[in-house]
Amino acid sequence: MTTYQIKSEKDNTNWDTWLRKCSGSTAFHTSIWGDLIQKHFPTLSPLWLSLSQGEKPVGAMTCYLFYPFPFISMLHSLHWNLPGGPLLWDEQRLEISAFTASLISELQILAREHRLVEIMLNTSPLGPKIDDVCLREAGFLTKETRFTHLLNIQQGYDFVWNAFHGSARRAIRKSGKNGVSVRLSESEKDMRSFYSIYLSLMQSFKSTPKPYSLLFALQKSPIGRLVIAEFKNKIIGGMLFLNFNKVTTVWMVASLAEFLHLRPNNAIYDFTIRWACENGSYWVDLGASPPERIGLIKFKESWNAERYNFCVYQWVRSSWRYHLWTCIEPLLRGIYGRLQELKYNVQKTLKAIGWKDAW
Repeated sequence: MTTYQIKSEKDNTNWDTWLRKCSGSTAFHTSIWGDLIQKHFPTLSPLWLSLSQGEKPVGAMTCYLFYPFPFISMLHSLHWNLPGGPLLWDEQRLEISAFTASLISELQILAREHRLVEIMLNTSPLGPKIDDVCLREAGFLTKETRFTHLLNIQQGYDFVWNAFHGSARRAIRKSGKNGVSVRLSESEKDMRSFYSIYLSLMQSFKSTPKPYSLLFALQKSPIGRLVIAEFKNKIIGGMLFLNFNKVTTVWMVASLAEFLHLRPNNAIYDFTIRWACENGSYWVDLGASPPERIGLIKFKESWNAERYNFCVYQWVRSSWRYHLWTCIEPLLRGIYGRLQELKYNVQKTLKAIGWKDAW
């Protein structure tokens, strides 16, 4: 049987170069993302795992150690239910059972070292398969099967445009006729306007917003781009998308409800897809959708994007500590969300009265 080695890398200097050889790697796997996440979420610490067969490198896997509360420690690949899991160099092939056994062995070592309460292993829709039987025998359960929507753009924008559903093309044309314009922006002022819209959307969904400082840092980073939609010189919507290797990922989209009849979201998506085609991407990932969001799913599929499943495996090692965390987590999430809104509003007020270091 083939033996695979999986080890933690302390030095992430060449991590992104390594990742570029991996099929399906995204911005979420990069050291750039990891460094920003650790800076803005001190309870999350990236863990870089290199995969090799003997002396031959075959792939990589990005994980995060999560320390949300005293006596609570977890390992997630990746956090926030993002597709993660192991990634392979393009030319490699795996013996799935042998590789899964090696992966389980390394995760068990990490579990003992860090006294983990839980391990969450999210596979990648573009990554290798993992042996379900081996995982179940080791105590991993399939918590859920999720899906994201991927749009293959390798044949170029003209081909992609013709494959859009008629409803998507009509909405794009309507947006243009209505006077909606779309552009990339590196402006902090534009980011603040977008973030205000994003905050309102999160409040309406009763969801926890990401901090402004993270979005602004991503806008300035090599992996982030901010798209702005305007109508009569007023910002009415936008998108923060991420780009790495051959995958452009839609991450945050928000528009003012009173302008949705102008179809700004359609214009934003079309602009982003065209940008991805012109900048060498093979895939546009429109993101995972909750199964109950039928309208959102229908919207994504109007771009001819297809569902790609990925699994979320869970191994609970301490039931009482895990139960404690499930009781505490909603309260902490609510407090964190309100603090982000308060922090942003205070910063905006200070900026308005001329405080130079407000942001």
